[in-house]
Amino acid sequence: MISKDVLWKGAIEDFFEDFLRYFFSEFVDEVDFDRNYEFLDKELEQLSPDSYTQHKFADKLVKFYLKSGLEKWVLCHIEVQGYVDHVFPDRMFIYYYRILDKYGKPVAAIAIYTDDRPSFHPKHFENEFWDTRILYEFRTFKVLDQNPEDFSKSPQNPFSIILETVWIALQKGKKVNRLELKLKIVKKLFEKGFPKWKIERLFNFISYYIDLDKVEEKLIFENKIQPLIKKSEPMGIMEAIEQELKRQAREEGMKEGIKEGLEIGIEEGIEKGMEKGIEKGIEKGIEKGMEKGMEKGMEKGMEKGKIEAFTEIIFSLDENGMEPEQIAALIKRDLIFVSEILARKNRG
Repeated sequence: MISKDVLWKGAIEDFFEDFLRYFFSEFVDEVDFDRNYEFLDKELEQLSPDSYTQHKFADKLVKFYLKSGLEKWVLCHIEVQGYVDHVFPDRMFIYYYRILDKYGKPVAAIAIYTDDRPSFHPKHFENEFWDTRILYEFRTFKVLDQNPEDFSKSPQNPFSIILETVWIALQKGKKVNRLELKLKIVKKLFEKGFPKWKIERLFNFISYYIDLDKVEEKLIFENKIQPLIKKSEPMGIMEAIEQELKRQAREEGMKEGIKEGLEIGIEEGIEKGMEKGIEKGIEKGIEKGMEKGMEKGMEKGMEKGKIEAFTEIIFSLDENGMEPEQIAALIKRDLIFVSEILARKNRG
């Protein structure tokens, strides 16, 4: 299963401009988006407090430029759901002074809390001793404190979908129908008019972030979203499958091409092949026979490789932690087909 911190990191990287527009709306007009921004993951890793390296956080440090030409950095910290850290403000302050000390860069920091504890919402770090006092305040956003209506304030911003998705995930265990809410937000996504690449990434975020507990709910979700997927074809799933089938066919075609190449080019390649082995003969033979061999092999490969391609796709997705129901939805096959393939894998 893909972790939520990975999903958040991917969302910030995919939609960084939208991120700034959503969380720093009053300042975003100062940003020069015509100049490239840069994610400073290595720099942030070097600055990370040692005591926190054992935990996973969706921290991002980003360098960008203002229209005035000044270089600025922004520290984005995501407090992943389920992990409450009472010394979290210390960590935010450590990041701040280490960045300031090592790079001399002022930082705009934000903490986005996606946990399920209403009382957990630190907003500053404070330390005082004998008239010496420091107060470090940073911007925060607590998803649990929001209402669904709040996410409609920026309807064309992808983070309206992302944050509502997180809010729905936080309703687990409450008297709400999360299946209905998940279907509703997917429908809303398809109605937004986003470009295809945004729909693809946002759909994946929703699919993985909101985990439905019951198998029957997962099946209902898959069946309900299929008409939406077929109607707009936004996700590139069939393209991915087609590419995989072509890759399988190419491999099969290579095998057939080698055979054809040996047959067609053996006369020319055999003289050199006899001296240094059949490898050299194959090389020369492939040069002559590949064109016909690949053409013939692709035809055979597409037929023979179709089931094999789906098998490899299913194995790969299963090894990456994807549930059988999710796999079936992605490749547009029924659950029985996927289950039979996985059962074959388990039998070895």
